[in-house]
Amino acid sequence: TYPAFMPLADGRLVFHYRSGGSGNGNEIYNILGPDGVWRRLLDEPLTDGRGLMNAYMRGPAMGPDGWFHLIWVWRDTPDCSTNHDLSYARSRDLIHWEGLSGTPVPLPITSLTEGLTVDAAQNGGGLINIGIELGFDAENRPVVGYHKYDERGYTQLYVARAEDGAWHTQRLTDWAWRWDFKGNGTIVNELLIDRPRVAADGRLTLGYHRYDPATGESRSAEATADAATLAPLGERPASPLYPAWVTRPERPEPGMTVNVVGDAGDGGYVLRWESLPPNRDLEPEGELPAASELRVVRLP
Repeated sequence: TYPAFMPLADGRLVFHYRSGGSGNGNEIYNILGPDGVWRRLLDEPLTDGRGLMNAYMRGPAMGPDGWFHLIWVWRDTPDCSTNHDLSYARSRDLIHWEGLSGTPVPLPITSLTEGLTVDAAQNGGGLINIGIELGFDAENRPVVGYHKYDERGYTQLYVARAEDGAWHTQRLTDWAWRWDFKGNGTIVNELLIDRPRVAADGRLTLGYHRYDPATGESRSAEATADAATLAPLGERPASPLYPAWVTRPERPEPGMTVNVVGDAGDGGYVLRWESLPPNRDLEPEGELPAASELRVVRLP
């Protein structure tokens, strides 16, 4: 599951995927040889849940500093509320890995591997694998955006930045709202975040998109912070992820939703298709709509 191809700078092609299921799986890396045969890039899995959990990844992504950067959360079971321990590692070659301090880490990486924790959020603490993103600031330092529950149990946005071999963490919002996600299967995403980035005015920003399943309404905004100190500077409106004509349903069947997946390059293309909304991976009741058209859309 979660298969991904990665072209390397030297032209070689890497394929990585999870072997196993939600809550119990390992991350495997293969590379395509000049003879057209796939072989293991790593003798060991990159991550190993030890039969107790699995790592949900974002990346690896090539940073502006020439390193591959990887973030993930550990999840104990298929229940999406059991995510915990936001983590980070980096590598020059996808083979030799280290933590933020520069200390090499042996493979496979497990939840017991020391020196990789960004935020030790606990099981049930509001951390979720679809709510972590990696960006970089103006000095090319990694910045991790994520959300979790605060001490009152409300959902809040956070950023953590690499500073002198350690993580400086800052809460950016003060919401009186909670996304109380739990259970198995595909869920309706009520909070989507963008990659942390530096805006034209120099502020560090973390864009977000909140969706209310009761009304079907969504709101896009961005939390901002001082780029030097990470001190929160409030929120401001932000543009939606995609133009309205991309996300507007065209099918006549009631309840259809538009699915959009961005590309792995510069963001110039998306895949778009329409379907019924998530149903916890269970068969929907009633008559199914006809298959929809899958489009590659070039963004303006």
